[in-house]
Amino acid sequence: MYDALTTARLVLRPWQKGDAEALYAYASDPLVGPAAGWPPHENLETSRAVLERFMQQGSDWALTDRETGRILGSLGLSPDHRRAEGVLSLGYALARESWGRGLATEAARAALGYAFGPLHARLVTVYHFPFNHVSRRVIEKCGFRLEGVFRQSFRRYDGLVLDEVTYSMTPEEYAGAKEAYPHDLF
Repeated sequence: MYDALTTARLVLRPWQKGDAEALYAYASDPLVGPAAGWPPHENLETSRAVLERFMQQGSDWALTDRETGRILGSLGLSPDHRRAEGVLSLGYALARESWGRGLATEAARAALGYAFGPLHARLVTVYHFPFNHVSRRVIEKCGFRLEGVFRQSFRRYDGLVLDEVTYSMTPEEYAGAKEAYPHDLF
């Protein structure tokens, strides 16, 4: 299980049994899940099952408001599908009412510090669908490097086959990105 991380506005903490309703509150939104490739949660039982998986895997954080403790979304660092050791994949989802405030970027930067620090990642990858311009901006602001487009590589839950735009970052690139941005954001 990953350690809790604190940023200027967020606490990234392990998921807890009592978080199912908060997870359902944003994961049931029809604009949140499909942009990341998963279906909106149809009921609280779906959220409970996902929460159980989050807790078992220990590779996902609940993104919470630092002042109120309210859950705003999720972020995970999980093994990438590449065949090399030490490669992690970053994924995130944020409640719609929290969009446009730089919170996903803030959380992703904290997770990158954790990936290249305590986890000793050799590479961190991240993907987005071509239509997800908001996620693209988060990725760019973090300093990831574009690798290319995997054409027709993802079959979404609704059967739609989508391209995936893929990016990656090495520890050296992370160190350079930290220098390029204000230190309080990393």
